[in-house]
Amino acid sequence: MKVLIRCFFSQDKSCPDLPPPENGAKACEMWLNGVFCTVHCNEGYGFVEQPEDVYFCTPGGTWMNAFVNGQKAPAFPDCSSKN
Repeated sequence: MKVLIRCFFSQDKSCPDLPPPENGAKACEMWLNGVFCTVHCNEGYGFVEQPEDVYFCTPGGTWMNAFVNGQKAPAFPDCSSKN
């Protein structure tokens, strides 16, 4: 199931919608002045690169902690088969 979440704030700024990890899922919730997301792997898969505990979309429209391998564009780490 694919859930699209975009965050909008009074300054009319939004974070880009980040796709869930490959072979995984994201769970996002609105809270106070932003959006918090966590990421999870499907059964039989695990993260190659340890994800952050929480990813946060700021009121200014910037994702915090959502950089993988120093990528300039924000992203969540992908999941790989454990076998």
